[in-house]
Amino acid sequence: MGLTAKVIAFQEKIIQKVGFHWQKVRMCELGAMCMRTMNDLPAKKYYIEEKKVLEHVSIDWNGMFGSLPINLSFPVPKELLNRFNLVTDYGTIEHVDNQYQVFKNVHDVCSMNGVIIHTLPTLNYWKDHCKYFYSKDFFVELARVCDYKILDLEIKNPYNAFAPKTKMVFIAFLKNNNNEFISEKDFNELEIFEFKNLNNTFSYYLEKILWKLWGLRYYILNSHNKNLKRIFRKILNKFIRRS
Repeated sequence: MGLTAKVIAFQEKIIQKVGFHWQKVRMCELGAMCMRTMNDLPAKKYYIEEKKVLEHVSIDWNGMFGSLPINLSFPVPKELLNRFNLVTDYGTIEHVDNQYQVFKNVHDVCSMNGVIIHTLPTLNYWKDHCKYFYSKDFFVELARVCDYKILDLEIKNPYNAFAPKTKMVFIAFLKNNNNEFISEKDFNELEIFEFKNLNNTFSYYLEKILWKLWGLRYYILNSHNKNLKRIFRKILNKFIRRS
């Protein structure tokens, strides 16, 4: 999904809440993210050049934007374990086949007293985007069995402008200790909604096209051409009623 204005605001709120300073943050980012508010600027560039983090490592099987080409369905390399005090997942985990292993990877790369942030699709939203969907209850139970402290948990639209059927779970954890991640058996007792008839891999290039089309919306609504804006609003209203 990438970093929208609301995702950035949520992230900043959590960073301030735990008293972190960006210059002391060692960050692991799941997925080669883009800044949706900055013309798809690679998030790595944003964190390194603007936030001046101590370290930034992104993980994405496609290796884009300098990310490590690692398949998160398998254990991550040992050199990444217990290394980062901030681990972010802004729309990546829902595409990973092995849900147990990817959540274990997040736990394992995060250091004690580190922060884990997820923004992930919830049920009845993001149709055809992914195979896995999440609820508040899932994250409450995950926190309980892993001994995480919940710093914030809410469900909301990640966009400032209206976007139909795009609500997500925003969750931030504090990892209280360096205990082992729960067993696969215990993890499988937690409720993740899986749609087996959907393909869990969403084409990156198709996603880019869709985001460009959505970006066109802002251009039209901010233009001075009243006729163009009126036509676009009519089309948008018809789409909303059908959806």
